[in-house]
Amino acid sequence: MYLQFLKTALRQYKTVGAFAPVSRFVAAKVAAAVPEDAALVIECGSGEGVVARELVRRLADDGTLVAVEILPEFAQLLRGVGDQRVRVIEGDALATLAVWKTASRKADAIVSNIPFSQWPAAKRLLFVKAAHAVLRAGGVLVIYQNVPVIARQMREVFGPLSWRFEWRNISGPYCILKARRGE
Repeated sequence: MYLQFLKTALRQYKTVGAFAPVSRFVAAKVAAAVPEDAALVIECGSGEGVVARELVRRLADDGTLVAVEILPEFAQLLRGVGDQRVRVIEGDALATLAVWKTASRKADAIVSNIPFSQWPAAKRLLFVKAAHAVLRAGGVLVIYQNVPVIARQMREVFGPLSWRFEWRNISGPYCILKARRGE
């Protein structure tokens, strides 16, 4: 899996944003930020599925993880996660959230590791606003990054954030940002 990740990262660095998948330590901390027995979790930029495998452990028995991945190589790996509760959408995360805003079913959590440092501030704000619209009251947005450039936009839309760090990761420490949608 690592070799596939590296090949994809070398070809598509601005889309992948890293040369190695996140560690199991990062994945565990990210998943711990999601409510237990979640009915619906949307993961934007699921990559090769390290975090997705942890997120399914947080789902209710009849819950759903929607894994959104723009790169076909990673989307194919996600289809092999081996849990019937995982639905893979091969496409753009921002477009997926824009469509989901009109759905009646709201998410308990949205998780993302999209390399937001490659996006302009205005596009980051669009993503955060779309995520806010898709979350149920009390739902959480969890974003994990090496460089948390999206924190400003998250604060602007959600208010106060919580921050956690995980240092045990081959590509450097990760900051895990969490915001909760108000009632």
